[in-house]
Amino acid sequence: MTDAPTAADATRFTFADDVEPGSRQAVLEVLAQLDAPGLDGPVAIRRLEGGGSNENFVVSTSEVDLAMRLAGLMTERFLFDRPRGLDAHRHAFASGRVPRLYSSVLPEGHCLSQLVPGRTMTADILAEDDVIELCTETLLKVHHAEPIAGRRFSMFQDARTWIDVAHDEGLPLPDDIAAIEAMLERLEALFDSLDVPDRLCHNDLQVQNYLIEPGRAWLVDWEYGAMGTPYSDLAMLIHYGALGPEGASRVFTAYLGVDRPCDHARALLMYFGAAIREAAWSVIAEPVLGPVTGYDYAGSARRFFAATATLMQDSEFEAALVVGGPSDDDAAVFAQAAERARR
Repeated sequence: MTDAPTAADATRFTFADDVEPGSRQAVLEVLAQLDAPGLDGPVAIRRLEGGGSNENFVVSTSEVDLAMRLAGLMTERFLFDRPRGLDAHRHAFASGRVPRLYSSVLPEGHCLSQLVPGRTMTADILAEDDVIELCTETLLKVHHAEPIAGRRFSMFQDARTWIDVAHDEGLPLPDDIAAIEAMLERLEALFDSLDVPDRLCHNDLQVQNYLIEPGRAWLVDWEYGAMGTPYSDLAMLIHYGALGPEGASRVFTAYLGVDRPCDHARALLMYFGAAIREAAWSVIAEPVLGPVTGYDYAGSARRFFAATATLMQDSEFEAALVVGGPSDDDAAVFAQAAERARR
């Protein structure tokens, strides 16, 4: 751990123009509590895009480039479990597909991790040869890292919690919210009935959380990392990545070794949960983050709620509620996946 910067040695720290004066002081104070190679020498700091309720920075020393998370304070509102997320990051690192976590501060959750090479995932990159397989291999490896303790992740419970916050605060929700809540309970019961083991999952698999380099897909941003059903990550890769049926088949073949109709159905059902979770998160983010970031969280909520309203009226969704139920070969198929992960 480095000593707190003094007026004399603060000249070691060089800030890019995109780091505001208020953020500079906060960065210096947090860096004094963290440890990583080269922090006792010259350090250059610039802003890193993204972060939601956090602020992210690139911290460059003479020895290593680092990603710094200056954690936001609204942990209870957004259901951040900082110790659990950091444990997930540490355990997932053993997969070789997740950056090294150098140092962290609890209970706040500030941290420094390796800044890995690679291109931030886009739809064009995802369409390149073998990138779907690289992303799926990363999921397979991290899912089979050593388990962690802490509250089990549930896409459906998170969504219900944030809907309750919206009710309590009088925030706008769609007219069919009661039907949505009933569907969340139905879907949670369906996934709980499956003979599928919990795994160490990312649980916030926006495609931009993948960084792609030749032969490897890195997975970053483990704030919601926890034990849970692997369908959470698989569904988000398939549906947030807009892979379509053929791409979904490639994902399941790479992960499970087979391409079953029930898995396609489960991915669709879990996507419903993920979209409602995203919509509810956006609703409760609007009053506290909207004025700060300028992002239209209310518009995001409307888009996700509209997408799920259309989905509930789709015959494919109705069929998935039947096809996605328990299958006699679930245990054997997921045992086979565990064998594949060890290769």
